[in-house]
Amino acid sequence: MSGALLNLSGLSIPAGGIRQTVTSRTDVALSFAVKIGRLASLVQQIINLASGNGLYHTSREGVNLMSINRSVYHFVLEFILFFFGLGSFIIPSTIPFSWWIIPTFSVLLFLLEQRNSPRTNLKIAFIVGFFLMSFDFASENIGTLLFGYWGTSGSSFSILAVPIEVMLVCFFGGAAWALYIMSAHALFVLKFQNSFNGPLRTYLIVLDLFFFGMGGAAAEWSLIQRGFMYYANGWTSIHAFVAYFATWLILHILLETLMRRKSKI
Repeated sequence: MSGALLNLSGLSIPAGGIRQTVTSRTDVALSFAVKIGRLASLVQQIINLASGNGLYHTSREGVNLMSINRSVYHFVLEFILFFFGLGSFIIPSTIPFSWWIIPTFSVLLFLLEQRNSPRTNLKIAFIVGFFLMSFDFASENIGTLLFGYWGTSGSSFSILAVPIEVMLVCFFGGAAWALYIMSAHALFVLKFQNSFNGPLRTYLIVLDLFFFGMGGAAAEWSLIQRGFMYYANGWTSIHAFVAYFATWLILHILLETLMRRKSKI
């Protein structure tokens, strides 16, 4: 009955209140799921419009080739070791930080991906890495020199306003990211697509966008706390999240385009 009381260790709690709380949380979860579904649909439409019709899908033979000697567990472990391992050096702590830590991780990740990926994917990876480096170089210089939104310090040397270490991160990190995404997404879709009602690849892309959006904003916040970076003129972590989210959406569009062209050769 709605008027009944639930007694826990002497506390009288209306049973109806518990049901209302559960219902409320369920409604919130359903609302969140609907919003994620709409966002995934929007992302897929944007990618389709920019790169062609439909997301690129690799054949079973292609998945086996792109995931050389690796399983789902390998990809998950690699993600945890590299991204959270790098994060342990960036977050404010007593561990000394140097700008060279980030490109070092990026090069190691690239070497690992290059070793376990087919050589035919290297051209795509280098194009993505060069694009990210060029795009970041232009964006950072515009943001720093023209608008004064942010700045950095502690670099070995900079080209205009961009630390050389950041440029190396963008090139090798972007190339490693492309190799990882091509292999991991192909394998995940092959293994788990039947367990999802919608296109799993789209949800993986949305997850990637949110990860780099939040991860990029968190990394910059950590660098600010360490004194290696600053924000100014109204720029905030929210703006950084949007910027990283949009950048990785552009990268996914580029990657989709390159993968589709490769499949037609």
